Amino acid sequence: GNLSVRAVRHPPRSSSRACMMGCGQAASRDEEFVPLPCDDEAIWEAVRGLSDPPQISSWEMLRERMVRYLAVMNDPQVVERQFRLGGLQEAVRMLGCGEASFFSEVLPALVGRALALPALKARLEDQKLRMLRQSCRGTLRIPRDVGASLLANMILCTVNEEWHVDQRMHSPSFVRLLTANQRQEIAKLAMFLHFFERVGTAPIPGDIVIDRVTGVTIDWNAWLG
Repeated sequence: GNLSVRAVRHPPRSSSRACMMGCGQAASRDEEFVPLPCDDEAIWEAVRGLSDPPQISSWEMLRERMVRYLAVMNDPQVVERQFRLGGLQEAVRMLGCGEASFFSEVLPALVGRALALPALKARLEDQKLRMLRQSCRGTLRIPRDVGASLLANMILCTVNEEWHVDQRMHSPSFVRLLTANQRQEIAKLAMFLHFFERVGTAPIPGDIVIDRVTGVTIDWNAWLG
């Protein structure tokens, strides 16, 4: 089945004309798409190291593999000094799957789905992830397998944070959750790990449909429907 998410905004009437004219032409063509980690060969070459033999079987091995590509995107000295996996370790304990199961089942599923992104992006329109703009009507359909791959890349912190610095949105990288020590943040991470524990490597049928509706008044019955 399909999962449908609807975002509704009610902007001033003057914004509707700007939307018809291309959102006031505020965004360039390149800015209309979310850069994917596999689009940057320097980063992706390091990311592919996640699947290098021997298979990751400890926290130190996982950290070392992740530092390889994090150091491409950030100051290597800062990464080496600050990047730790304390939050991830606590999330695995909270999940209750055990470290052995995490390294033999959950992590390989995460890595496999993340590295499948170059092949899966062919299922996106124009092989790109379009960005829905505020105050502009738009619909985005993402195959669930693609969505799981994007989420896996976010968890593994392969997404370069630089592109979104000027965007009014949260970072797409989970680096802060992986290093968190607050219980509520660790619980968030455990929730995402539970998803990959459940789906494993099996195909996920269906699509996620995101419909941004703007300039339309929705009554109470429409919301309930």
